Amino acid sequence: MSGHDEVALTSLSSADFSGIEDTVRDIVDDPDHGGRVSVSLPSLRVDAFTVGQQQKSRRYAAPVSRLLPRADVADAHGDQQADHRGGSLQCGRCCFSQGWRRVKLYFLIGLPTELDEDVLGIAELGARCVEIGRKYHKGVTVVASVGGFVPKPHTPFQWFGQDTVAELERKVVLLRNEARRTRGLTIRWHEPAASVAEGLPAGATVGWER
Repeated sequence: MSGHDEVALTSLSSADFSGIEDTVRDIVDDPDHGGRVSVSLPSLRVDAFTVGQQQKSRRYAAPVSRLLPRADVADAHGDQQADHRGGSLQCGRCCFSQGWRRVKLYFLIGLPTELDEDVLGIAELGARCVEIGRKYHKGVTVVASVGGFVPKPHTPFQWFGQDTVAELERKVVLLRNEARRTRGLTIRWHEPAASVAEGLPAGATVGWER
């Protein structure tokens, strides 16, 4: 650790590790470093995120809280989507109330059964997070990072088609235009052409197996 003051636990969802709170506490409270080391916990899935973890980690965490709102295809419509959206808002409220001024959310577009209203829902969720943040701070930023869905072999969605580059680009434009209505909300996206290229090897594998 000599010469370094931050440790990043960069698993897909660090909160899934049952001993995460003890691990972070032990890193920060290591007597050799006197509490001068901060810990970054990126990509926290909201359904594995707890208020206790956030409150315990606030004093030694990185300035940006990164959350992964759950967006399973099975939950694309209906009450379960509302439940996950509520969880995202609750996590955003927790982050802002504990001192964070910037929250980053990750989403996929191009999911099977997806409608334009689902894409627009990303901007709606981001806008509501901004609204919550302004109750605690004057200047807040919510970044919604969007990637294109890539069907993978050996998953329940391996036989679903992938959106074309043109369709993904259309959805990105749709989302960007909607997000412009909310100050403090920024949309980032993975290039659609790159997402489609990522799907080519997976498609070839599935085709070979068939």
